[in-house]
Amino acid sequence: MKLTRYLAPGPLLAIGLIVVAVVPWWSFRDHSHWDKVEWVPFTGPVLLVRDFLANVALFVPLGLVVARRSVPARRILNAATIAAGISILAELTQVYSHSRFPTATDVVANVVGAAAAAALVSRRNS
Repeated sequence: MKLTRYLAPGPLLAIGLIVVAVVPWWSFRDHSHWDKVEWVPFTGPVLLVRDFLANVALFVPLGLVVARRSVPARRILNAATIAAGISILAELTQVYSHSRFPTATDVVANVVGAAAAAALVSRRNS
């Protein structure tokens, strides 16, 4: 996977949207909250379907632009891999916040959103 192909305006705009929406810009603290991390998906406090679907939707644009820049055989894998990396990094910023807490459920939802979008591109272009 050539990383330079994903450093174009489309993917960067999608990544920028994610960063603005997920990083807790106004509540960073100088200490971590590792005890608040939900390490296992779907095991934390009440899972709201609305929140899960919002996380899925947030990563759809990324999945679309990554899929369009990937070779057909690797569209879904590339979208899921890039989404997982960005999602994990974004969730890690929440370790240093009092208002946001990282969850593996969010990472799963984000990867599902990107992979589903890439699957739609693959299906449409096949």
